[in-house]
Amino acid sequence: MDFRELQYILTLAKAKTVTKAAEMLYISQPSLSQFLNRVEIDLGGKLFQRGPKGLTPTLIGEEYIRTARKILLQRKELHQRINDLAEMKRGKLTFGITSQRGGLLLPDMMSAFRQKHPGIKLKILERLSTDDLEEMALEGECDVFISNLPLQHQEISYRTIIDDCLHLVLPPSYPLPCSVAEFTFEKTLDLIRSMRDYDFIVPPLSSMKMGGLVKILFHLLEFEPRIILETHSFEAAQYMALGGGGATFVHRSVFIDRRMQEKPIYIPINDSRFRTPLVAGFSNSDYISELSNLFYREICDIIRSKTEAENPLYGLPGP
Repeated sequence: MDFRELQYILTLAKAKTVTKAAEMLYISQPSLSQFLNRVEIDLGGKLFQRGPKGLTPTLIGEEYIRTARKILLQRKELHQRINDLAEMKRGKLTFGITSQRGGLLLPDMMSAFRQKHPGIKLKILERLSTDDLEEMALEGECDVFISNLPLQHQEISYRTIIDDCLHLVLPPSYPLPCSVAEFTFEKTLDLIRSMRDYDFIVPPLSSMKMGGLVKILFHLLEFEPRIILETHSFEAAQYMALGGGGATFVHRSVFIDRRMQEKPIYIPINDSRFRTPLVAGFSNSDYISELSNLFYREICDIIRSKTEAENPLYGLPGP
């Protein structure tokens, strides 16, 4: 048994077909099929059942997969411990982020980190869903990822970056009844109630955590919004609002660049039901490397700097 064997079997379990697994591993399908047959002969039992839904692990396969993940995680931890002894002058770290946040956070984060730590190689994995990031962490494919709570898997450890608050986003010309600083939670609800005939751009209500919060909000308001677009892109939604294309909702951590001369109006929905901590999640291991700890501290500084400017309501009109 070698580490390549373990990785090949785990890839087969994830891909569920030999064809897809071979593509992921950059080898030919016949070579992978022959490899799997040799492993099964060596073990004296089948690892997978073949059926209409693809490859399904047998009982032997399930035990093999559990053990293989533990071995690869222990190998990764060994390398992390060795790197820690080398005082983090070099090393590798894999960071996971959703495509919705990537365009808004990655440029500042990567630029600042690389300037301070040029010897550390960063690999970025971008996925559409935070559920995918959690799965990658559980399988040891990424060291650190960013997500809003709640997480789906209790096995993943996490640390808070900021207390992320949902905001209503409006065009700069929207006529407000008072200054942003004067908006209480009830006044914000009244404002949204007055927008029954206004267009809304929202995150997918059934497939995103933030979409679920927006759904709760409109249920609380007891009206169905006039939705012109459901989008995964926080950036696109804000630029549409900036251009007068409608109202939207985003977390504070993904406001568009505060250095822009013109910005949307951001009104906090200041209630505990709409505040969800933004956290760094760590791979499924009892040991968190010093490099992962360092990266966590760096992204905390960058994200907090982005969201906690001198005026905490940066980009908002004054009284």
